Amino acid sequence: MDYHKFKNLFKFATMVPIGLALLFGLTSVVGQTLAEGFVNIRVQGVLMPILMGISSGTIISFLVTRNRRLLAGQLEIERNLAQNLADLVAERTAQLSESEEKFRLIAETSPNAISISRVSDGLLRYANPASSKMLGVENGTMVGRRAQDFYFNPEERAPLMARLQETGLIQNNEILLKKVDGSPLPVLFSAAVADFGGEPHLFIEVIDISERKLAEAALAESESRHRKLYNETPVMLHSIAADGTITRESDFWLAHLGYDRDEVIGKSITDFQDEQSKEYSRNDGIPQFLENGVRSNVPLRFVKKNGEVIDTLLSALLERDEDGNFLGSLSVILDITAQKQTEAALVEAEATAQQASAAKSEFLSSVSHELRTPLNAILGFGQLLELDMDGEASEEHQSHVRHILESGGHLLQLINQVLELSQIEAGKISLSLETFDPERVLEECKDMVQERARENQIALTINTGGKLPFITTDKLRFRQIILNLLSNGVKYNRTGGSVTINCERKAGPRLRFNIIDTGFGIPKDKQDALFEPFNRLGRESGEIDGTGIGLTITAHLMEILDGDFGFESEEDKGSTFWAEFSLDAPAPTAEAVDAGRASAD
Repeated sequence: MDYHKFKNLFKFATMVPIGLALLFGLTSVVGQTLAEGFVNIRVQGVLMPILMGISSGTIISFLVTRNRRLLAGQLEIERNLAQNLADLVAERTAQLSESEEKFRLIAETSPNAISISRVSDGLLRYANPASSKMLGVENGTMVGRRAQDFYFNPEERAPLMARLQETGLIQNNEILLKKVDGSPLPVLFSAAVADFGGEPHLFIEVIDISERKLAEAALAESESRHRKLYNETPVMLHSIAADGTITRESDFWLAHLGYDRDEVIGKSITDFQDEQSKEYSRNDGIPQFLENGVRSNVPLRFVKKNGEVIDTLLSALLERDEDGNFLGSLSVILDITAQKQTEAALVEAEATAQQASAAKSEFLSSVSHELRTPLNAILGFGQLLELDMDGEASEEHQSHVRHILESGGHLLQLINQVLELSQIEAGKISLSLETFDPERVLEECKDMVQERARENQIALTINTGGKLPFITTDKLRFRQIILNLLSNGVKYNRTGGSVTINCERKAGPRLRFNIIDTGFGIPKDKQDALFEPFNRLGRESGEIDGTGIGLTITAHLMEILDGDFGFESEEDKGSTFWAEFSLDAPAPTAEAVDAGRASAD
C-alpha cells in the first residue's frame, strides 16, 4: 500500500479529534477496550485493522498495520496533527473563558438589571446585583425565583412571550414590574431568546424609568396648567408660525371674535383684521416682529365673525432656538374698544366744556365791562357827595355815603377779578418778563397791607435769610401773587397774630417764598375745594369780605409763570402758602439790576 492510498483512506475518518490516546500495544481508547474498537478493512487485498473510538461526540481514528515502518510515519503525522488540534481547542477555550469574564464584568457593573430566565417556566438562572437593588431584593437571592413573580401585571408576560416566539427579540418595551414592597416600578424591557445548556432562555435587560416617568408626569401637569391658563385667561391669546398663520388660539380668543377653532387654525392672522391693520401687519408688523422678536402695545383692529370691528392693543414675544431659528410665538391682545369709545366721549365732552368755558369767559368779560362803566359812575358820584358834604350833612348821610363807596369799591374789585379770571381761562393774558430784585417787591406788598394789619394788631415780618438773588419773571404778576397771599394771611388771621414772609433757596436752583400765618387754618375736609372759584369754604356769611377767586387766580398765574405753588394748613394753628420760582436764568446785567431797583423804587 503506497502513501497516497493510505492518505485517502485516512480522510475517511474525522479530522477533528480532541486528543491522541492510542499508541501501538495499548489495550483501551477513551473508555473502550482495544478489541471493541477494531474493525477490518481490506485495501488492495491487504487486511487493515482500524481502531474506532468516540469521545464527546468527536470521532478519533488510528490505523494499525503490520507494516511498522509505514505506521511509524503515520503516527508522527497523527501526533503533530493532534497537537495542533489540542492547541486550537485550548485557544478557543481561553477565548470562551475571556468572553464569559467580560460578560460577567459588564453584567455585574451595569446600572441596568440584567437577568437570564428559562423560557419554559420563567425560572431565573442569573440576575446581576442591579436587578436585586432595583426590585428591593436581597442581593444574591433572586436566582431560583420565577421571573413572572416580578411582573406588576402578570398577564403582561404572555403577550411578551408570544412576541418573542415570533420575532426572537423585544426592545424597549414599557411595562410595570413589582418591587418586593409591592409598589410598581416602570421600566423599559428588552429581551432576546437564545439556547443555554440545550434549552431556550431569555436574556433580559431592564432600565428603570421611574424618574423619567415622574418628570413626564410633572411636565404633563405643567402643560395641563399652561393649557388651562392659556384657554381661560380673560384676554385674547394666539400663536403664529413664521409665515403668519395661526397655530394656536385661546378659547377666549375664539369666543370673543365668534369663530370656531377649525375656522381659524392654519389661516393667516391678517384674515381677521380690517384693511388698514391687514396692510400694516403684512408690510411692517409681522416682518418687524420676526426681526426684533418682540412687539408692545401695537394698535390693531380685528373683525368679529358678525362683522363688528374692535380696537385692540397687541403685544407679542417670539421664541428662537440656540441657532436663532423660529420656534414659536405668543401674542396677547387686549380689547380696548370700550376705552376708545370712552376716550372719544371724553374728547367730545372736553371740547364741549372748552366751548362752554370760552363762552362763559366771553360772557363774563362782556358783563364785567358793561358793569364796570356804570359802577365807576356810581363811585364817582359817591365821591362827589362825600366832598360836597363839608361837614354839613348828618352823620347818617355820611354813613350812607361811606357804605356806597365801600360797597362800590368791593364790587369793582370783584368785577376786576372776574374779568381777570375770564381772561386767564380764555388764554388772553399777556406776560412781560423782566429781571428785578424780589426783596423790593416784598417790601412794597408789606406796605400795601400794613394799615389793615395794624388795625387787627397783626405783626408783619420779612425774613430773607440774607441778600436775595435777582429773579426773571413777570414782575406785575409776581407782585399780584405775593400781595394776594399776604392779604389772605392778614385777612384770615386772629387779633394779635402774625404773618411772616420767609425766603429759602431750593435745589434747581429755585427760590421759595413762604407766607406763614397764625390764623384759623383750613379744615382737612375743605382743603380740596380751596382753589375752586367763588368758594369761600363756609365764610360767605362772615364779617370778612372777599370774593373767593383770589387763590384761583394765584394758582393759574403760578402755572402760567411755570412756578410751583402749594400750601400746608392745620385747623386752629394757621397756614403756610408757598410760591416757588426758578433761578435758572441768565445773570442780569448791571443795567438790568439798576432798572429793577428803579422800578421797585
